Amino acid sequence: MIYKIIDNIYLSNTIYASINKLINKNNINTIFRIHDKDEQIILSYTNDIKVYKIELEDNILYNISILKFGNIFYNYVINHPNENILITCKDGASCSVAIIIFYIITKFHYNLKNSLTIIKSIKINASINNGFINILNLYYYKLRDNNFIKTNKLLKTIIHNEKEKNKILIKD
Repeated sequence: MIYKIIDNIYLSNTIYASINKLINKNNINTIFRIHDKDEQIILSYTNDIKVYKIELEDNILYNISILKFGNIFYNYVINHPNENILITCKDGASCSVAIIIFYIITKFHYNLKNSLTIIKSIKINASINNGFINILNLYYYKLRDNNFIKTNKLLKTIIHNEKEKNKILIKD
């Protein structure tokens, strides 16, 4: 299945996202495909469909990369309001959901719980891992507490803070 989530954003897993009939039925113009470094990607679409492949980092910055790609996705959606945009990952249930949550938090200023509730009301098995939960909650509270300052500046701050936290040595 391909699910219309909010605005012009659709969500699916890799299998359904590869079925041209479903892509055409939902008038999808652009696909954001999230994948792991080792995952094989075989996509075959007509020339008029734009496909962006997002490779998640497989290190300590894995969860933080959701903010980076969430920002890219958010800006793309805002700048292409007449396109139907599909975001997909292997299961269509965690990485892609986290990026849609980033979009909802940024655009509507909803908290993580309300953002996930919107998605789960349409796609019941939507969920995100604890790392994404922590990062997206931090993002939401920083955004709220900073009176919604520019997203790019905020992302740099969050990424810097997370990197610094991981450098701290624990002393006995």
